[in-house]
Amino acid sequence: MRLRILLPALLIAVVSGGSSADTTRGIDSTGPTTQNNHGGWVNPEDLMPMPQCIAQQDQSAWLSAMTKCTRHRCTSHFGVICTHYQWLTQLSCLSVEFSPKTIERYVPYCSRSVLAKAQLHHWIQQVTGRTWLVHVGDTNGLRNLWPSSLVLGYGAIHDFDKAPVCLKSSLSSGSKESFQHVVGSCSFTSTTLHTGNAGRPWEYSTSKKSMVALSFDTVGYDLTKRHIPPGQYFDKSCLCGTFAIDHQHGPCAMSNQLELTKEMLWLRVTCGLAYMPADWATSLKVVGSSYIPVRDWYLPSPTRDFPEEIVDFTQQCTTDTCEIDSDGYCQVVPAVDRDCFCRKANYDVCQGPCQTLQNRRLYVEWLHDLCGDVKDWHGFPDDWPALLVPHSHDMVPWDWTVKPRFTRQPGNCPSSLQKIGSIALVNMATLAAVLLGTRTKHREPTRDPMLESSSPPWMLAGFILASIQLLGVYASASVVQNTPGYKEVPTLQLFLLWCTLPRVSWLTIFPSGVVPPSVKHLGPATSGLFAELVIQGFALFYMVMTVNYGRENGFYLGGLALAEGELFAYFMYVGALFWLLVVAAMSIPLIRTMHRIFNPTQHPKAFNGLECNADTNDESGLRESLLRSHGSADSAGHGSNYGAIPVTEEYKQTRPRPLVLLYVIMSMGLPLLWLAQWLFWIGYICVSMEEFCLPSLDTLTAVWIATSVGSVVVRSYL
Repeated sequence: MRLRILLPALLIAVVSGGSSADTTRGIDSTGPTTQNNHGGWVNPEDLMPMPQCIAQQDQSAWLSAMTKCTRHRCTSHFGVICTHYQWLTQLSCLSVEFSPKTIERYVPYCSRSVLAKAQLHHWIQQVTGRTWLVHVGDTNGLRNLWPSSLVLGYGAIHDFDKAPVCLKSSLSSGSKESFQHVVGSCSFTSTTLHTGNAGRPWEYSTSKKSMVALSFDTVGYDLTKRHIPPGQYFDKSCLCGTFAIDHQHGPCAMSNQLELTKEMLWLRVTCGLAYMPADWATSLKVVGSSYIPVRDWYLPSPTRDFPEEIVDFTQQCTTDTCEIDSDGYCQVVPAVDRDCFCRKANYDVCQGPCQTLQNRRLYVEWLHDLCGDVKDWHGFPDDWPALLVPHSHDMVPWDWTVKPRFTRQPGNCPSSLQKIGSIALVNMATLAAVLLGTRTKHREPTRDPMLESSSPPWMLAGFILASIQLLGVYASASVVQNTPGYKEVPTLQLFLLWCTLPRVSWLTIFPSGVVPPSVKHLGPATSGLFAELVIQGFALFYMVMTVNYGRENGFYLGGLALAEGELFAYFMYVGALFWLLVVAAMSIPLIRTMHRIFNPTQHPKAFNGLECNADTNDESGLRESLLRSHGSADSAGHGSNYGAIPVTEEYKQTRPRPLVLLYVIMSMGLPLLWLAQWLFWIGYICVSMEEFCLPSLDTLTAVWIATSVGSVVVRSYL
């Protein structure tokens, strides 16, 4: 087995003796085991091969001692005639020549590793019979080695592949010995191996007139009487105690921070903390708080919502960094240099979509967590906590405004009180029209043709009533859009928003204004109900948008705390949520009722006057409770009276139950919707302030009054 790390120079030194063979055999390989002793003289090939630590040094003194003890002697006679001469080595001479003085020059190098020193001791003892090397007692402990004799243990030779190039090509700061040569002096194999010409380790060269070594034995771990897997290893304490590193001016320190980090991590794993400088960890380039792996780097929201500069900064500050693997070595991975990134990043780059409330909060919190503890970082304004609090424009769910393109002079925009007063004025005008219409009506039909028709004409009438008010809303939006400076105001969006305005036109659902419904009034009242249903349907868009926006930004869970105009913002969002809850509560019975109306054949009893008294308890109870509150108003009616409720025979026989139920549902829900819309608009107007700057408020108010009053007038003729 050939060593991979032993320097080629060692083999050159062996081969230079003239051998042409280069074989490798294990310690148990077949070879000369019996010396042919010729009166104290032996064949050189019968001597033990040269120890590894001697082969790695200058061998001249060692070979000189071998040569002094070697002679060309006769080994066979025929009478007095010598028939065979042979180069033999005198054992007693070796004991003299390999004196402590001769060995002394080799001991320091061989003492680097306890295994190499033990091998040298074994050679000297076998050849000379001496139990010490230079001084008596200097081999104590070498006779019985244990794995613990290697103080720092050992490492596999392939661990050197993980060392940085700058370390492997460096020189020891003290002896100027190369790193590779030091590793060679500390290396050993799992078992002792004969390297070179194992069958003939020594030979006398007549041309050189000297002994030459044709083989040497590697240091084997089996000297510890233990076995490890076959391979090449090194003594850690030998390497770490021999190779001195200049951590200030060494090749790795002068290279770059990544190479220096590789060196420090390799030395820590190999030698331990005892051999590391005191501040070795301060300059490491490893993943952690200072270097964030690219795989762990994240932006708190989609890239499209973040400034492009943030992505550019990330790419500019990405660098190769060490990630410590399970063995403690460096694995190079791309990472973002946090200090580099934070020197570039600040709040000012947060523009565009980043300025929305949710994205701004995410950006500020993310940047604060990332760079807040970086030394001398000042990327936020002094009042940066205010960035987390909703601003006035953040509390409005939509991104468009009603204000001129050019800046108006202060005071030219209607105040919040004026805008709220305008809505109140429209409601009061509508209420007055309803009351006035009640007093002027003097003739009422005894039968309602709407109810006798096989089709629901009250729906057509309801569409007409709704169209009048929707036309007024669209006209108002057109007035705003055609005002100079307001061209960018979206007409459709403003139209849908104004469909959420609170109106009292729902009072028209009460026949004769405020009296309970009878058969003579039920059709027109239902038309008014249906008109309100259509208008509230248009209002659904912005009410749902408001509730969803409030949910996403946590406005219902304290997200408005400390915000300017917090109370009015709560009015807006609570109003929208209240409106949505009322609509949800009305939707189920409303859908059931509409199904009965449009599918009369599936519910024949609902349109059979003779079956009217068979109403279920829940429907009749709901209806009767509503009518009982107004029972005294029709006490002069014809027919039987039950308590305070006048019930005419005509009413009993002709009232259609689904329409009555529709009337009950809407008349109970619409006042609550009206209240919710008031909360919504008071909050919205006070929050938006000059972002909702209406032009010609008097004109808009007049249009709203005209359409609201007009719908009441048209209703009175149905």
